[in-house]
Amino acid sequence: MVPYSSALGLPHTWSSGSPCPSSAVGRVFFQILGAIAEFEQALMSERTMDGLEAARARGRTGGQKPKLGPQVQLAREMYDSGELTVQQIADEFGITRPTPSIYRYLGKVPSQPQRAHLTEHR
Repeated sequence: MVPYSSALGLPHTWSSGSPCPSSAVGRVFFQILGAIAEFEQALMSERTMDGLEAARARGRTGGQKPKLGPQVQLAREMYDSGELTVQQIADEFGITRPTPSIYRYLGKVPSQPQRAHLTEHR
């Protein structure tokens, strides 16, 4: 911002003792501050990548844990029976229907004979 406004010839008001961005010392000062900020950003990025790599080495991955564990098979059986709607199945297991979660879970287990309608109308 300062080099851009300096190039436009806009005046700057600086308190005494602060480097003026139009002087050589001021330009070096702001370049050093920019380099330090860039260095900090690079360090944070490297540390994040190192942390993710270490977590993967320990067998951990990101994201939430699945809401349904061994109950996925039961949810699929309920869906394939045709007696309950997807909303009722979602309510039964405490997961939401508007998000793709119930459909994601139902898609992970091989289905029994296919139902005529795979999705429901709201």
